[in-house]
Formats: sequence, C-alpha cells, structure tokens
Amino acid sequence: MVVKLREPKTVANSSLRSPHDSDATYGHKGKGYEVQLAETCDDDNAYQVITLAKVNGANESDQTQLVPLLDELQASGLTPTELLADTGYGSGKNIVKAGERGIALVAPVPDPKAPKRPDPFLRGSEDASENRPAPAATKQPVDDEAPELAPLPSFDFAAFTFGANYATVLCCPADHSPSWQRFDGKMLRATFTAKQCVGCPLEPHCPTRELNDGRCQL
Repeated sequence: MVVKLREPKTVANSSLRSPHDSDATYGHKGKGYEVQLAETCDDDNAYQVITLAKVNGANESDQTQLVPLLDELQASGLTPTELLADTGYGSGKNIVKAGERGIALVAPVPDPKAPKRPDPFLRGSEDASENRPAPAATKQPVDDEAPELAPLPSFDFAAFTFGANYATVLCCPADHSPSWQRFDGKMLRATFTAKQCVGCPLEPHCPTRELNDGRCQL
C-alpha cells in the first residue's frame, strides 16, 4: 500500500484527528471539542449558576450552536428573557430565532467588511512564502517591463482575539496567548515570547513589532 500525504487545505476539519477518539475534530484553536455554557446573570441573585453545558465538535461554528442551546434551555424550563452572548453567536438569523422563543438576544453582529481571520493551519497556494520576493543574493536583474510583485498579504489587529472591553489579549491568530500584558486604562500592551513567534508561518503577516530580545509586542 502506498501512503501519500494530502495538502492540509484538502483535508476536512471533520476528518479523523485522533486514533483514540474518533469524534474529535479540528477547529481554529486545535483538535478536540468545544463546550457551550449558559449561566444566570442577574444582580438580584445571591449567586449565579450554570444552567446548561453542551459539547460540540471543534469544527462547528458557534453560530450554529445557539438555537439548539435555546431549545435545551426551554425543554428544561430555564428559558431566559434576555441572553447576553459574544460576536460568535450574533447574527440576524439568531436574533430572529431567539425572538420567536421570547428571548432577547444581545450580541454584537459581525462586521461583514471586517478582514477575514487568517487560518494559521492553511498551506498551499495561500502560503505567504510563495509570495515572498527572492533573497537579495538571488534576485534577477530588474526588467522595466516585468510586472510588479503583489504586496505581501497582511492582517491588522482585528485578527487578534480580545477579552471584554478590549482590556486583554486572549490570543493571536496562531492561537498563542501573550506571556505578559498590561492595560493602563488607555493603552493595552501584550508581549509574545520569541519561542512563540520565531518561525511562525504568520510572522510575515503579523502587525506586532519585534523587540531587541526577540519578543514581539502588540
């Protein structure tokens, strides 16, 4: 039998990811599962409690998980009047579906014009290395009629994942968490280790600045 490697971009994220767990799938944060949690959030409560915990594949979008979550809350008699969620759950369709169940969904709706988050696991024709100009030592004589090289793809700060009120950085597009960060009320600084950044396939795209010791700061 001949074994041949396939291009990563041709492998479905729902394909087998672990010989020990055939249900594990791959998402942008790695292989395994995602957990959906719902909890009470009311100032009048003496304490808050988790009202639902639901597991789904890592390859499944949060957008598709909201309605099944609401159905389970209704079935258990724990339907909220208002549900606070992050952008991953916010969409016109979900707002309508929640409204049909008597629930006010409060969630930011994704900006359709926002740059698409780069996939750190994507390879092939979209790999930045294929668009990189040749090293100086191997450059050919300049031809005035030759077409200009396309600019190197890049992304901005929107590709990073931030916490509430943008006061913390949760991870970069390559899913690395900062080793140090500080928010002084006006400016947020986050630093990633050289081990995290050197050799990262997204390094040519990254808007962080490199420090003298090899760390990168956002």
